[in-house]
This record gives sequence, structure tokens and C-alpha cells, in this order.
Amino acid sequence: MTRVSACCFLMMLLASHVVRSQDDVTHNYMHKKNMMDRLLLGTGNNVALGNLSSPTPGVVGDVYLTKEFKISTFWLYDNNSVAKDLAARLDLQRNEFDIHMGKGNGIRSLSGSRVRSVVMSDSVTLIPKYFINGQEYKNEEDIPYLGFFQILAEGELSLLKFTTVTFKPADTNPTHSTGSADHRFMKKSKLYYAQGSKAIELPNRRGILKLMESRQREVNDYIKLNDINLGDERHLVILFDYYNTITKK
Repeated sequence: MTRVSACCFLMMLLASHVVRSQDDVTHNYMHKKNMMDRLLLGTGNNVALGNLSSPTPGVVGDVYLTKEFKISTFWLYDNNSVAKDLAARLDLQRNEFDIHMGKGNGIRSLSGSRVRSVVMSDSVTLIPKYFINGQEYKNEEDIPYLGFFQILAEGELSLLKFTTVTFKPADTNPTHSTGSADHRFMKKSKLYYAQGSKAIELPNRRGILKLMESRQREVNDYIKLNDINLGDERHLVILFDYYNTITKK
């Protein structure tokens, strides 16, 4: 083979290799594209990948009536003793009070079963809130309550508020994008009326007026004159205070 012929053969061989390489690239690209299209369309073999890992659930909410510590005075069942000016907060889940002992002294707990009543004041507004042990009252089945009632209005017909906390674990479903990715503490408050040693969940508007039927005319006039909304907690406090005032006469 002459030198010219050898060069021509070598060039043809290189050109053939380049064409085959380009064909291979094109073939590989088309193969991958077809596979992706089949996967996206739900055809072809399905491969079990298992569950995708989810982030560790966080926690939303807390177990406290108020997270902040309040200046508190406790009236204890123990010999009717009094503990004053303590920084405290109520743990609704454990039914106990966290007591902040001051810088460097940590936090101690006081069982709710030892507390007859407590007055808690905001450190800024100094507005006091009054609480009484739920075991001082019984429900319709004559069973004492576990926890603390906040006294909103007191007298012949007292208005009370009872707050509970429930825990709901994370229940997210990534497949359907439903549920919560976090654990949650959920608080719920209900209003009660108390007469004597009974505390009953507050009824509807008609039921409230029936509770006050001994002073029906005065109560109805007061509601109209002051535009009282029986679905508003603040208005109910005003109405109960008024009723307890006129029943003292």
C-alpha cells in the first residue's frame, strides 16, 4: 500500500470511529430520555424506593396556661398557709405549678393538689387573675374536677373558665400533603357557671337567661341598655357581675 493510500485508509478509519461515537452518544441520550418518559407516564418496571425520609417533627405550642411566669400568691391546703410573691406558671398537663426560685436557683414544682387557690398578676399590668382548685367543685355526676378554674365573676352565680391542653402527635402524610409535620399542644377553654359546690358548663343564650330568671326584668333591661352580647366572654363577665350585685340587695 502506497503512503497516500495508507493515509486515506487511516482518515476513513478515524471518520468511521467518530460517526460511531456520535451514534453511541445519540443512542444513549434517546435511551435515557425514553426511560424517563416511561417512568413519568407510569409505564415500565416499578422500583420500590421505600419511604422518603421526613424531617424530625418539631413541637408547636406548650403545656402552660401562660408561658410567662407571673407574680403569684398561693393559699395552700397545708394548714391554710400562704406563700407570697412567687414567680409561677401553671402546667396544665401535669396540674402543677413551676416556681422560679431566682437566678441560679432553678425551677421547682408545686403540686396543684396542695393549692386551694392562687392569685397571679402580670408583672407589667399588675392585673390580678384568681384561680381556684377544681376539686372545690363537682360536675353533674358529682365528680370533682382536676385542674384549676379561673374565677371571672363571683357571687350567687359565679362565672368560671376552665382550660385544658391536649397533645396531638405529628400525622403528616407526604403522599397526600395532609396532616401536620409537627407535634402540637392544643389548648381549649370552656366557660362554666357555679352555684354552691356545683360547676356546670355554661348553656346557650336561653339557658343563661333562665339561670337569671329570678331577676328577669332587670337582667333583660340591662342587656338591652348596655348592648350585651351573650357570646362575648367580656360581656358575660359584666352581666354576671351585675346579676350578683342586684341579688345581694
